[in-house]
Amino acid sequence: FKKTKDVSHLFHSATPGGSWIDTSTLKFFELFKNSPIENAESIFENSGVYKIGSDFESVANKAKNFKNAFKDLNLNIDYSTTNWLFNNAEDTSSMFENAYMPEVKLPNATFAKVKNANSMFKNIKSLTTFDLNQATFAAAEDVTSMFEDVHFSDTLKMNNATFLAAKNASNMFKSVEISTVSLPSATFNSVVNANAMFIRLLLVKQPLQMLKTFHQCLNLLKINLLPLIFKVLPLHMQKTLIVCFTGGDSHRSICPMRYLMN
Repeated sequence: FKKTKDVSHLFHSATPGGSWIDTSTLKFFELFKNSPIENAESIFENSGVYKIGSDFESVANKAKNFKNAFKDLNLNIDYSTTNWLFNNAEDTSSMFENAYMPEVKLPNATFAKVKNANSMFKNIKSLTTFDLNQATFAAAEDVTSMFEDVHFSDTLKMNNATFLAAKNASNMFKSVEISTVSLPSATFNSVVNANAMFIRLLLVKQPLQMLKTFHQCLNLLKINLLPLIFKVLPLHMQKTLIVCFTGGDSHRSICPMRYLMN
């Protein structure tokens, strides 16, 4: 396989004899160690693959296209994924959408060249670990529905994520149920479409922490923040914000939530 560039749909819907597939025991991806892989679209989509070994780095660190790669997969990743960097990935749309998996544990993955992250983690509800702490997503232009309907009981830490180039962020955190989200480096300076970005978002802890981050980052000349947060905060806090946003500077100075306005 030294000349192989395309491994798209390699295991797509594969369930030989109705059985599960363990590529780690087979050390299957060592066969592609020296291959110039570019396309891994739908490589495991809706298949019977339930274990993937650390040797998958042969694909993870080379391919540009990971669209639907793990979509609809019932996966148990119990091997080292620390070397899965996805540093050449450009399309990760629906990459993990609707996957049933105990963890997204990619502590060193950068996703620095990703341009399309539409629905990347959409509808994942089985997580006990969500580690993307080195991911920057600095080149991602489309983050539509990126985390929509994700359920996670702990903190999503993305300390290096800037989303610097993001233009479309509609539904990005729609219907998310999570403890809290840490995005200290986020800028969102290029966002044009933030429609329903936080609609029906449920943050179990510190719901205003993320809102403050986004308020400071969004370009208010293009975006009206108020509709984004209406369905995040309790009714009495919504009313307070209406006063703060519509009452002029004199009201902002006495607003009990004025730190959101700074």
